[in-house]
Amino acid sequence: MKFYWETLGSLDKRPKSGVIPRLSASSCEACKMQEEAVRALLHTDAHYEVKSDVISRLTVRPDSTADSVVVRFHERSTGRVRVEGEERSAEGDIDQDSAMRVDWTPRGWVIGEVGAK
Repeated sequence: MKFYWETLGSLDKRPKSGVIPRLSASSCEACKMQEEAVRALLHTDAHYEVKSDVISRLTVRPDSTADSVVVRFHERSTGRVRVEGEERSAEGDIDQDSAMRVDWTPRGWVIGEVGAK
């Protein structure tokens, strides 16, 4: 999970298409939306600057299994600025509880879904 969030942060700063699908299940709707957001950044030659991005309060949901683990967490991201050419626009901070399901597959651990807890 940590690797996935760090990768998303890197993609905000230096967008690159095709990374998220390698880390996620084809059924992960949130992952598809994140990949589309990366493509949109590439299309407009934009990126994000983020002052602070912290994931905390990680807990494993009790109904998790050995091959499908659901992790609850708190995400706080401050100082997000979209940079497109010479234009800079501040975006709202993120401060929310969420969850991520990680599934074991023949190709290893993949993100199964991301969303509300």
